[in-house]
Amino acid sequence: MNNYWITNHLNLITYAPWIFFISTLVFFLVGWFHGKHRIKVNKEVVIRDALASTIFGLSALILGFTFATAVQHYNERTESIRNEALSLERVYQSTFYLNPDDQVIAKKHLKDIVDMRLDVYKNLITFDDLDNKISDVEKQLDRFNEFLNQSIPRSPESTKGLAADTLKARFNKLSDVFATAILHAKNHPAPLLERFLFIQLIIGAMLSGYSMAVKKEEDWFLTVLYLLLTGVLLYVVNCLEFPNELTSFDTLNHELIRFQKLMQ
Repeated sequence: MNNYWITNHLNLITYAPWIFFISTLVFFLVGWFHGKHRIKVNKEVVIRDALASTIFGLSALILGFTFATAVQHYNERTESIRNEALSLERVYQSTFYLNPDDQVIAKKHLKDIVDMRLDVYKNLITFDDLDNKISDVEKQLDRFNEFLNQSIPRSPESTKGLAADTLKARFNKLSDVFATAILHAKNHPAPLLERFLFIQLIIGAMLSGYSMAVKKEEDWFLTVLYLLLTGVLLYVVNCLEFPNELTSFDTLNHELIRFQKLMQ
C-alpha cells in the first residue's frame, strides 16, 4: 500500500481486512509449494528454528504494538464524541439566556452544527473529502460565534451577564472540543508502519507454509486457525482505527444522535 491508495481510496477501508487475509493465505501457499519443490530438488533441507522463531516474534511484536495504538486511538475518538455531545448540550441550555427570537436562531445554528458533524464520516472516498467536511463544520462554528457576538448584547437585562459569561465560555469550550476531535479524526497509523506490518505478515505466512512443507508436519487445522485469527485481529485493528467505516455508526455516535433528536 502507498500513500496514494491510503489517501484517495478511503472507501476501500472496508475491504482492508480481506486484503490482508487473502494475501496471508496466498503467501502461505507460496511458501508451502516452494517447500515441496525444495524437498524434491534437494535430499535434505534444513530450517533454522531460531531464525524462524525470531521472525514470528517480530511479527507478534508489530501486531501487538499496532493493536495497542489502535485501542488508544479508539478511546480518544469515543471520548471526543462524548465531549462534543456534552458541550453541545451545555451550549443549548445556555441559549435560554438570549431573547426569544435569538434563541430560535441559536438552536438552528446548533442543529446545523450537529448535522454537519454527523455527516463528516458519511460517503467518504478520499481524505480530502474528510478535510472538506471538517472545514464545513469549522465554518458553521464561526457563523455561530458571529451570531453570539451579535445576539448577546441584545439579551434581556436580567440574563445579559449570564449570556456574556456562561454562554460565551461554553461556546469557547465547544470550539476547543471540536478542535480536539478533529485532531483525533485525522490520527491514524503512519503508512510506513502499515506497509511494514503487511510485509511482516506475508513473510510470516510464507515461512509457516515453507516450514510445514519441509518438516512434513502438515497440520491444516492449526494453519486455518492461524489464518483465521490473523484475519480477525486485522479486522479488529481496522475497526478501532476506522470505527465510522467498519462498525455501527449509530452505536458509536449515539450521544450526538440523541442531541440531534433533541434539536428536532
